[in-house]
Amino acid sequence: MTFRRPLALLVALSVAGPATAVEPHDQWYAIVMQDRVTGWMHDVWTHEDGKWTAVQETNIEIARGATVIKTLTRSTSVEDEAGALLSMEVTANSSGATSTIKISVTDGVATVVSKSGDRELTSTKPIQKGCVGPVALRAQTLDHIAAGETQFSVCTANVMSASGGSSLEFVVDPQATTSDALGDVTATPTLWTTDMIPGVPTREWILADGRMFRTEVSVGAIQMVMRRNDGPVTLDAPLELMVQTFVPAPTPIDKPRRAQAGRYRLAMKAGTLPLLPSAGAQRVRMDGDSAVVDVDLRHRAPATDAQDPRWTASTLLLETGDPKLAQLTADALIGVKSTDAAAKAEALRRFVYHYITHKDLSVGFGTASEVARGRRGDCTEHAVLLAGLLRVAGVPSRVASGLVYSDSFMGRDQVFVFHMWTQALLTVHGVPTWVDVDAALTDKAAFDATHIALSVSGLEDGAILSTFTAVVQVLGELTIDVLDPST
Repeated sequence: MTFRRPLALLVALSVAGPATAVEPHDQWYAIVMQDRVTGWMHDVWTHEDGKWTAVQETNIEIARGATVIKTLTRSTSVEDEAGALLSMEVTANSSGATSTIKISVTDGVATVVSKSGDRELTSTKPIQKGCVGPVALRAQTLDHIAAGETQFSVCTANVMSASGGSSLEFVVDPQATTSDALGDVTATPTLWTTDMIPGVPTREWILADGRMFRTEVSVGAIQMVMRRNDGPVTLDAPLELMVQTFVPAPTPIDKPRRAQAGRYRLAMKAGTLPLLPSAGAQRVRMDGDSAVVDVDLRHRAPATDAQDPRWTASTLLLETGDPKLAQLTADALIGVKSTDAAAKAEALRRFVYHYITHKDLSVGFGTASEVARGRRGDCTEHAVLLAGLLRVAGVPSRVASGLVYSDSFMGRDQVFVFHMWTQALLTVHGVPTWVDVDAALTDKAAFDATHIALSVSGLEDGAILSTFTAVVQVLGELTIDVLDPST
């Protein structure tokens, strides 16, 4: 599996988000991963007629095996002198697939028009009071620093957040003299976190004039650095990011696609293991700094969150009103009893497996509507499309992000690979229960006990980044011991 579009958004929001200035400027930055230049950001700010316009373009090129993924994101925001956001447009192009969000704000209420492929959705969202645009965000940050504050928070307008705003929490160190290829400077080191991507701290050095000097953020064991450049950036050969995230299994699992139960110990080489979900077939018990995970398909726990509206909502990623999804659902359920939710889930799972005919890595986390039309993608696209079809069929659904065991994958043997699949809320023994269904691996078996969930998500609007927080935190740092595999 891969998380190309969320990774690009993570870079854009994490290393570029607050890196704005209160003076007009035109600055290039190189994005570096593992000492290789894998992307760039061009940051241009202008001030005219009492308004600030900020334009950021971010380009990232990474590889997964022999496949090179190119993602270009362009963001243009306009705010008034008081910092109120007036408009914003964000366009993302990942390997040829383009999506656009246009925002206009009147009297504190944003009208949001989202377009992906031939689908266009319009919604409204109040902007959280006190939350400002990117220029005012930086101005407020500088004010706090100038006042000698070592800890403070600021709020940026964010229509993708449930509240209409996102908080950034800063910890500040004293100013220090530092240098890069462009010369010596005086900068203020800061460490900030945001509820947009909880658990992923970013270290940023802020120059005296308000501009960013350098930014560092760690995606598990993979560190990303943004540094100043004196003009357009030349990229190195794309960095292969997938194989190095595989987690070796010291003990092989016999006939993994038939496994009905398994016990695993998860630990971190460095850092803290995130809280893992206990739901459906998975049970988690913390044991010191590690977690023992039991996956037993024969004994599933009743759902404690069955009434959560997130599992049935129509979202940007799962637009249940799309007539194409309705058509596919009807095609898949021909001959299936309308009252048999379990039969619906299995019929839809098999349908998605065969419907996605181009099983490749070229799609950057497509929406259900995009996948329904393009019929292309890897495990993420299988999971998202199946979740969308389940909701159209009246079956509550969500996705799980985690790992699955493989005897051999991309030249590596006996490894756990990052993966995504779907969970359907079904009635088991008379009670609502989360049942895992994987449309990506095979049409013969719905699921196996070599899947380990790190997080679950309803793919609600504004939750794309937080959906992958647990995955981001463990990349390259996770170890897994197979304690008790069985079939």
